[in-house]
Amino acid sequence: MKLTINQILSTGVQHESSDVHITVGLPPMMRVEGKWRPFDCACVSPADSERLAREVLGKDRMSEFEQVREFDLSYSIEGVGRFRINVFWQRGSVGMAVRILPYEMPDFEQLGLPVKVMQDLCNLPNGIVLICGPTGSGKSTTLAAMISYINQTRNRHIVTIEDPIEFLHDHDHCIIDQREVNTDTSSFSIAMKHVLRQSPDVVMIGEIRDQDTVRTAMALAESGHLVLTTTHAGEAVQGLIRLVDMFPASQQQEIRVSLSLVLRAMLIQQLLIGEKRRRRVLACEVMLSTPAVNNLIREGKFQLIQSHLQTNQDLGMCSMNNALAQLLLQQEISADTAMSRSRNPAELQALMEYN
Repeated sequence: MKLTINQILSTGVQHESSDVHITVGLPPMMRVEGKWRPFDCACVSPADSERLAREVLGKDRMSEFEQVREFDLSYSIEGVGRFRINVFWQRGSVGMAVRILPYEMPDFEQLGLPVKVMQDLCNLPNGIVLICGPTGSGKSTTLAAMISYINQTRNRHIVTIEDPIEFLHDHDHCIIDQREVNTDTSSFSIAMKHVLRQSPDVVMIGEIRDQDTVRTAMALAESGHLVLTTTHAGEAVQGLIRLVDMFPASQQQEIRVSLSLVLRAMLIQQLLIGEKRRRRVLACEVMLSTPAVNNLIREGKFQLIQSHLQTNQDLGMCSMNNALAQLLLQQEISADTAMSRSRNPAELQALMEYN
């Protein structure tokens, strides 16, 4: 298997794949329309996988990788695209997982996001907007689309803290400083500690990972900054519980109160296999800050928030089941796909019968 890493990734882009995976004992694999397909070439040997990793990492980072045993980085091929790569060890050999990033930044409508809601969130003067979903649900792409919209429409200073940088933004109406962990700063926590001294209006944090990041994000929002960030959660209730549970029980009431004051919205995303040309389709749950929602967050009554998503659709809110039902009505996804992704299939079935 004599393909170079650039040839492999270029082939993945040509086939419109979302991911490329390299592991010993299989040909390089690409995910197309949600399904893994092999390259038309020989299986990857241990020597092949190490050679490909060296092409990506270079000498210095390869030495670091051999010590820490895994490495995250962004990678570019001129005229082809950008890639997010995780290099890791498995069963004594090197593996690579590659996410192919869009070469051109899609807008909210192209991504399937609620356009008016997204524009309103980008125009907020302060607060936290939290994008949630499992790995591979498009959270980073949504953040990048928000940065792009702000860059085109507002005069702001944007600072991003990412691991690694995925989408490159040119200066338009905004000044944009993009900081990569382990390259431009040693850690998320250190970058967050110093970001206020960089005079930002908007701060984008690639992911909330610990309680220090939560506290700093809330402090930034309280001091008049707009904070855009992500976490892993399958629904709004789960996302709130996840944030609060990062803290010991003695501090959770304080965190709930702070969240109720600064959280402006939560979006929960799922990418589904579509019926039209088998393209992937976005289903999006939307929770917006209202006095009623804020009170429920403050009191820790997260489970009651779900009913507000159902009854406040006129404000732009939307439950995941409502999003799935809408995609079904538009024949964007199959009933089997919708039911398999619903956390409450009986409720979804009732919604479909009602419509």
